[in-house]
Formats: sequence, C-alpha cells, structure tokens
Amino acid sequence: MLATLTVQDFQDHLNQECKISIGDEALILILTEANENPLSAIPNSEQQGRIPFSLLFKGKLDKTLECSANCTFHHQQLGEIKNLLITRIASFGMTKEPAAWYQIIFS
Repeated sequence: MLATLTVQDFQDHLNQECKISIGDEALILILTEANENPLSAIPNSEQQGRIPFSLLFKGKLDKTLECSANCTFHHQQLGEIKNLLITRIASFGMTKEPAAWYQIIFS
C-alpha cells in the first residue's frame, strides 16, 4: 500500500483529525499540509514511480511523540497505514499559536 500512495490521497483530508500511534502511545493530530516534492525524486531513475511528497501535522504541546520509524497513521476515510517514519520538526514561523509539528515523508 505504501508504494501506491500519492499526495492526492491526502489532499481531500486537509484540516482533519488523524491518529498517530507508536506502540501503546497515540496522539490526535491535524493534517495541515500535503505537498509534492518533485526535486526529491531520484534523477534519471528508471523507475517512474510517484512524485515524493510530505505530510505536515499540527498537535498540542501538552503531549508529544518521540520520533519513530514504526508509527501507524489512522484516519477515518483513509484507514490505517503502518510502518511510517514520523519526525518532529521546528515550528519557526508556522503559526502564532504554540503547537507541536510533525512530518511524514513519502519518497
């Protein structure tokens, strides 16, 4: 399933809640952005797969997740996507309200 996902699969679900779980811990996040990153594609690749893309999530600061390469994304319409790497990223200038920001990259 991971290999067939594209940015379009997520764009209709922007500003919706999803759950990210790592082991027994779970966190509700808001999917805020889904962006293609065509410059991240392997140059002259013989495999013409999907365009790499990233997802940006916003969460509360009262509970955060550690970065993990074994997280599961849960969404009411998209279902469950396992074995993802989520990273917490710096929030410089993203919003005026305090928030924890996370990113998942699909290459």
